[in-house]
Amino acid sequence: MIILVALFLWWMVAFGGFCRYSSFKNVILNGVLSLWMTGALASFLFFFSLIGHVNFMVFQWSLLLLGGGCLAFLWRRHWFSLKEIPLGMGLTALQTRLLMAMLLVFTILFSVGADRWGEWDAWAIWMLHAKFLLFENHFTNLFTNDIFFTHPDYPLMLSSLIAFVWKSLGHSSPVVPLVVAYVTGLSLLLGMAASLFELTYRKLGLAIVFVFTFSNLLFSFSHSQYADTLLSLFIVCSFVFYHHRNTGNAALLPLMAGFFAASAGWVKNEGLLFFGLFSCFYLVYNVKHFRRILLYGVGALLPLVVIFIFKMGYAPANDIVASDADGYVAKLTDVSRYLVVGEYYYKNLLSGSQLLLLLVVGAVFAFRWYREMPLWVGGAMLAGYFGIYILSPYGLDWHLGTSFNRLMHHLTPFLIYSAFVCIGQHTNFETLCVRLDSKQ
Repeated sequence: MIILVALFLWWMVAFGGFCRYSSFKNVILNGVLSLWMTGALASFLFFFSLIGHVNFMVFQWSLLLLGGGCLAFLWRRHWFSLKEIPLGMGLTALQTRLLMAMLLVFTILFSVGADRWGEWDAWAIWMLHAKFLLFENHFTNLFTNDIFFTHPDYPLMLSSLIAFVWKSLGHSSPVVPLVVAYVTGLSLLLGMAASLFELTYRKLGLAIVFVFTFSNLLFSFSHSQYADTLLSLFIVCSFVFYHHRNTGNAALLPLMAGFFAASAGWVKNEGLLFFGLFSCFYLVYNVKHFRRILLYGVGALLPLVVIFIFKMGYAPANDIVASDADGYVAKLTDVSRYLVVGEYYYKNLLSGSQLLLLLVVGAVFAFRWYREMPLWVGGAMLAGYFGIYILSPYGLDWHLGTSFNRLMHHLTPFLIYSAFVCIGQHTNFETLCVRLDSKQ
């Protein structure tokens, strides 16, 4: 339990920092962002402790003492003055009750759908990786293609979060990954909603909680205990800082955008594709703001260093990267592969899919969304996934059937969230709702 106390202390430090310097007034938004910044940093430090063969008892007590000392120092300097820290949500009493009711429904549905140890990949990949990380002197036994089924090249954020809590508890409880999955899904919901609340789009914030609670957009993955929802969360957080770029702290927001976007690459390999594309478009959309770009790069530095050390020094080559050059050429010139992937895209994207519905809604309510950065990033990610399928060393039917829905789970939350932001910016949605309420 020592590590949990240490994490709480550091979360308090981060929460105080966000409250004072982010310019966000919503306590939920500050809480979610500070929670996952703390989680990411703890994961990085745990990885460094493993490669440095630091005894775990020393690691967790160091975190605890440093966190306690830092918190005490900041407390004496009135860092946590209740007069300065915003504690509101900007909601009416009725809206607060509606939000709490929907979160209760989310909790019940999650509890009903969750399984012990999650689904197959949760057990075979993320939990198995976590069990290797329990042994600081032998954790490198994970990084071999002799156990290729567990994908030893996958990044370690989710596994490390589970592993250091297990080590602190002294046993591998299935409750830990379940709680992590629940907190991840809840954070995704609250992060999107609180950002909309912060932008004064209160009804849109409640609407996005309703959409994700009463549909299969989130539940098909959140209770599986895969890392896909965690990746979606870090992608959404990156866009939260992007959408608030003109209203929040001019220095902190690009710094955090870089940190969360790069940290997505520490969740899954697909996060590296996201970071590369997000960074390219961030550069284009901020080409006249050199300071913003510089701060974005500084924020991305630590996660990139961790990922570089992991990929270059420990992880075996990815299946696609390990393929020979002749195989690349043969696949790139095989027209049948393009037809198979293209047909699958058509059936699942343009034939009554949720993404098609989202595009229609965007065209009707917020046409300017088509010029916004999130849609271009989403389109580029789909194109990147298309190229990965072309080069895939696996059978296309199997690879598409087992992974495409996960890739859509990476895209759907941030696209819906960004569409809602655009609707709030370019329509009178909130005013219309008020008028309808008054007529009733």
